Amino acid sequence: MINPDIDSLLNSNNVRSAAVTLYQLISDLCSQGNDLSPLTEPQKNFFFIQEIERIVNAGHFYDYFYNPSGRFAHEALAALDIIDAELTAGVVAFAISCFPNEQVPKDDEERREQLTQMSKEDKDLLHSLTQTLYSSPENLNILCMEYARENKSAF
Repeated sequence: MINPDIDSLLNSNNVRSAAVTLYQLISDLCSQGNDLSPLTEPQKNFFFIQEIERIVNAGHFYDYFYNPSGRFAHEALAALDIIDAELTAGVVAFAISCFPNEQVPKDDEERREQLTQMSKEDKDLLHSLTQTLYSSPENLNILCMEYARENKSAF
């Protein structure tokens, strides 16, 4: 357990605030994604999903892939499947398909180089997918907090 007040977070009526707070605690625990070893699998899944939620909602899929978080795109996709975020998983899978062989490089420089070399069509597709995610009825914060409650002992 990373927080003695985990029960209050998991039972909060303000789901968005609780999800952000839990994400921040997990992010601090793993040095903002630089060392995932202290995390449990459910914490990793929560972190991967919240990275997409945070970065894409503040900007664009291009930003997500450009940032270090982009190295976790495939893990985020698997985590979305785990929490049954089917719509978001489909959008993320489509975004991943913009990369050669549908493989997002772990290496930041290689990933950024591939982003800069993307065709206009793929960049436009990333923009369109960002808009699709903005209008999605799926609430990742609710799904993430439900997942955290189901895996409370891992948090």
